[in-house]
Amino acid sequence: MADIRTEMVEFRSNGSTTPGFLARPEGDGPFPGVIVIQEWWGLNDNIKDIAQRLAHEGYAAFAPDLYHGRMTREPDQAQKMMMQLDMPLAAKELVKATEYLAAQKYINGRRIGATGSGTSASAETTPDHAPAALTKAPAPIVAPASRPAWVSDAPLP
Repeated sequence: MADIRTEMVEFRSNGSTTPGFLARPEGDGPFPGVIVIQEWWGLNDNIKDIAQRLAHEGYAAFAPDLYHGRMTREPDQAQKMMMQLDMPLAAKELVKATEYLAAQKYINGRRIGATGSGTSASAETTPDHAPAALTKAPAPIVAPASRPAWVSDAPLP
């Protein structure tokens, strides 16, 4: 298992900045990149854990915060936040997140994929809705019925 480094970063998007969680192996790379798309709860510890697990497997994993700091554990609030999400703006933020990750020297021109689960991910990663920049790289889309064993089904704490 590779040693990793993690950090919260900001990237330019739509005339302002968007936060995101970056997890990557130690070292200079090059590493394959993957955008980790949050669930409707927001950029919570589960999404950060998924990014870290990918980093331990050798990927530079970047999870942009499409809710800009808002999170919840309540299903009704999560549904409300998801319904309020401006999908065209979120799609642009995902493209900018991909460009940000691709520009990092440890990526070195490697292709970038996207993965996610839940309502937020499925809305943005299906071929009919996904930005082209996210769907050109061969990366699995992790749907709720096909999650790898290491993606927890445990309830939120």
